[in-house]
Amino acid sequence: MVAAWEWGLLMILLLLSAFFSGSETSLMSLNRLRVRHLVETGVPGAKLVERLLAHPNRLLSTILVGNNIVNISVSALGTSIALRIFGQAGIGIAIAILTVLVLIVGEITPKTYAAANNGERLALRVARPISWLQTVLSPVIKLLAATASFIIRLLGGKTNPDRALITEEEIRTMVNLGEGQGAIEPQEREMITSVFELNDTLVREVMVPRIDVVAVSVDTGLNKAWEIVVKTGHSRLPVYQHSLDRIVGILYAKDLMKDWHNLEKNSTRNIMREPFFVPETKRVSELLRELRRERIHIAVVLDEYGG
Repeated sequence: MVAAWEWGLLMILLLLSAFFSGSETSLMSLNRLRVRHLVETGVPGAKLVERLLAHPNRLLSTILVGNNIVNISVSALGTSIALRIFGQAGIGIAIAILTVLVLIVGEITPKTYAAANNGERLALRVARPISWLQTVLSPVIKLLAATASFIIRLLGGKTNPDRALITEEEIRTMVNLGEGQGAIEPQEREMITSVFELNDTLVREVMVPRIDVVAVSVDTGLNKAWEIVVKTGHSRLPVYQHSLDRIVGILYAKDLMKDWHNLEKNSTRNIMREPFFVPETKRVSELLRELRRERIHIAVVLDEYGG
């Protein structure tokens, strides 16, 4: 005879199997950038989810240990019940019925639910009990994780614990997909992808060519300089002496406006600022950091000969 509590325990174990399967799918499939956003916006439970995802190997081990303990218990209890009901034939019957139950109730249904746009909400709900279980099983989890890592390294693999949150290639792929789906304009895609090229781009590749440079002589009157500013729309002009090969300063339009009442009396030489020189071989990313640090908006590029 099978006691009622045994049937109840069997149902509880099946529900726990569903819990672990749903937890695995919801937590392991979460976008970590999305989690960071949830943390910053103060969503309850988001910080705990982020802490769990910081150690994915430990998290996965916790879920798998819990799930396996539950599934083994389901098999043992189910077989015991079947033997008392059907005798020796109960073993085969138990295997058939429990396989279907575990697959439907403990695997397919919870994982499908978690994958169908419910993962984020479910992850926030299961984070606390999973965290508690991780603490309880900590010694076992650490031992299993270390053993698994050792075997992986023994086989020539990598556990890759320091993998970046998101790689450049993944961002490029997302941007391209976004453009294909109409969420991102072609110009926006080009702007985003060009950011990644800054580390590989030299200053000489993006500078204004010498023949296109609009500049004023050091002896140019301020009235004339103002006319050039108005005509070209440039707020900063290089100042040269004798030729463009010798830049001696930078003229700011705002300085002209400050000295508006003395435009006829002063010359460019009197109000120009010191130029900021950079070699043409400097990387654009480095230059941008320097410009931001020095609070400068324009730089003069020198070739290998200093011109």
